[in-house]
Amino acid sequence: WRYGAMHPVAVPDKTSLQYLKCYDVPRREAIENTLAFLEGLPANNCLMYGDRGTGKSSTVKALLNEFYPKGLRVIEMPKESLMDFPKLVDQIAAVPMKFIIFIDDLSFSNQDDTYAALKAVLQGGLAAQPDNALIYATPNRRHPVREPFSAREGDELTDTLGMAPASSASTPDP
Repeated sequence: WRYGAMHPVAVPDKTSLQYLKCYDVPRREAIENTLAFLEGLPANNCLMYGDRGTGKSSTVKALLNEFYPKGLRVIEMPKESLMDFPKLVDQIAAVPMKFIIFIDDLSFSNQDDTYAALKAVLQGGLAAQPDNALIYATPNRRHPVREPFSAREGDELTDTLGMAPASSASTPDP
């Protein structure tokens, strides 16, 4: 997805599932989810997180190469283009193929407008995610929204459990 439209990839990556090593359990879950999607069974959007170089993006490319003959297509959408999601959905909703909308290296800052766009997509905005599309995103962190500790207004543990934080001067009850 570039400049508000789909463009073919002239030389696609030839990564194959058989050459990917380690992280077998998460990769198997991605394969099973993709197969369920292709078979019309319930499937989920995927957030594949992990350190750089662990094969997140390679897994998505390998899934495309493995399941292309079954009608799977991948549309790589830069996070900066997430505002175009309704336009993309309009173009693919009636196409008789299955699409993974691939958002690579996903991360957001606190004031990032594209975070709101992705949140609306995932939670169901006016332009709903079509039945023939899933979102596979690959951040390097489990929580892709960067929030400095200083931005927190309160202690989440305290707020959640209704407990006051222990001070260093207090002693525990026996």
